[in-house]
Amino acid sequence: VSLAIFPGFLAENVASKSLGDWYPILLITTFNAGDVVGKALPAVPCLLPTRTRTYMMLSWSRLIFFPLYYLIGRASSENTPPSVVAATFVLTFLLGMTSGHLGA
Repeated sequence: VSLAIFPGFLAENVASKSLGDWYPILLITTFNAGDVVGKALPAVPCLLPTRTRTYMMLSWSRLIFFPLYYLIGRASSENTPPSVVAATFVLTFLLGMTSGHLGA
């Protein structure tokens, strides 16, 4: 899931007039920050799932990122509203965090 969205989609299919050329760079930085946080989460024992089935459910649930990024791509243009820009940053952080946590 991560490789299908990051970095290709984030670098090419989003636009923001206020952030300009910095927008894809900031999104990639956000993904990397989420990845670091996700890799640090297993250090907290209470956050570790105890069953393998839980990891499978978390992995399959990441497929929801495809339609969400599709909707963001459709709403993205030169005049992208700030709410869509904020949602893109939140989704990108969550994508990185789940990638880091499940891949750690």
